[in-house]
Amino acid sequence: MRTSWKDVCNMLVFVVLCFAPKSRSESQKFSSLRSTIRYVGDNTYIVRNACILAHNSGIGVFGDSFDIPSVVDCSSLFYWNEYGLRMLPLVKVGAFGNSVEWNLTRAHVVLASSIHSHWHFLHSLIPAYEMAAHDMHSSFEHVFYFMEGRKRATCRGRLGTVEVKPTPFEKAISPLVYEAYSRAFPRRASAERLEKMECHREITVGHPLLVATSTAEWKKQRRDKLRKNRLPMRYVSHLLRVTPIRGAYQAKLANAIVQSNGINNTCPTYGKPFLLIVNRSNRRRLLNQEAMVQIASTQFEVRLLAMEDYSILDQIWLFRCADAVAGVSGSGMTWIVFMRQRTSVMLFQYAAGRNGVRRMEWSHSPDKMQSGIFVPDQGIYSTFLTRPGYEKNQLQAWEAQQKSAHQTTKNWKSMDVSVDEEDFRHMLRSSANHLFKEKS
Repeated sequence: MRTSWKDVCNMLVFVVLCFAPKSRSESQKFSSLRSTIRYVGDNTYIVRNACILAHNSGIGVFGDSFDIPSVVDCSSLFYWNEYGLRMLPLVKVGAFGNSVEWNLTRAHVVLASSIHSHWHFLHSLIPAYEMAAHDMHSSFEHVFYFMEGRKRATCRGRLGTVEVKPTPFEKAISPLVYEAYSRAFPRRASAERLEKMECHREITVGHPLLVATSTAEWKKQRRDKLRKNRLPMRYVSHLLRVTPIRGAYQAKLANAIVQSNGINNTCPTYGKPFLLIVNRSNRRRLLNQEAMVQIASTQFEVRLLAMEDYSILDQIWLFRCADAVAGVSGSGMTWIVFMRQRTSVMLFQYAAGRNGVRRMEWSHSPDKMQSGIFVPDQGIYSTFLTRPGYEKNQLQAWEAQQKSAHQTTKNWKSMDVSVDEEDFRHMLRSSANHLFKEKS
């Protein structure tokens, strides 16, 4: 049989196409696709042949042959965050068209408990940054997608999902928080902002659990959280072995945020230690802030800080330069994670009953230094300042023992605070002694 030059040319073209290196994207028919999902431990799944859906809608998968019960029965991946058991919706995407463009770069979905809240977003990024830091020193590239994780794990309408709506203030500041915090990640995208789905051959979903309590305390809470969700054990059995990590990458993430945003590490020099007194503008205000400034001025260079008067990057810079910070519990005090070693934090709060205090800080230790003052041994702020890289920082807290006459609400989140002046003097002396000791 005689072979024509045309046949030879066609054969050569076929060989070149078969062995040519693949581009960063390619197309494939939906009908031939099958997604696979595998739980790999540490609160993390590997999903192959799947898509990040636009507008924070979840993960798009192909086919229906899965062996994870929560996927089969509930069309969701269950995972833990600091609030309890949460779910990430899975959607079959075969109906969206007959072809898909693949991004061959690996993807990592960071399940932030909230992108709208300072401390919740930062807290979620700490364990995820460990994976990002590992990726930056490996031969693999990732795209990091940030998704809100506010839906309580449910199945077949057993319980309504929890949708926490951000306040107008949170909506306004959310893009600024996202931009400042996420710059520490090499390649990133907010799932809320996606206009079309992004498909990847491999997607890592989740990251190790990080909570604001001790591991023992979290294990006690876990039973209550599982009971509230009322889910069959087969849906969550693989998640019972999840153990919270300590958050060793908090200091590295804080430094990476500072560096990636070009925040100046040069600080003004004063003759006295620099103290920031943080005041809130609407709820949980310091009612006697002028008297506190006057008292502190004898030992410190004092600045009364209204957070809304400064950009987020300027706020971080001020906390970075402060020797001591004093303020009422709230998202503004999140910035203490950017403070240097050997610094001091003074925290104020209103005690709205035992449960209210336990949400914020609570000391089981009987040796309170003075009435109203204590050293927290658990809670959000004590956890922030006891992780690796913060061991030489001091934290002391003060709680109001009685409700002020004008207070009409029972919600501690709305209560203003008037700090006892004698207690404040005692805290200042303790803070000044700590700073002198650490710097001498």
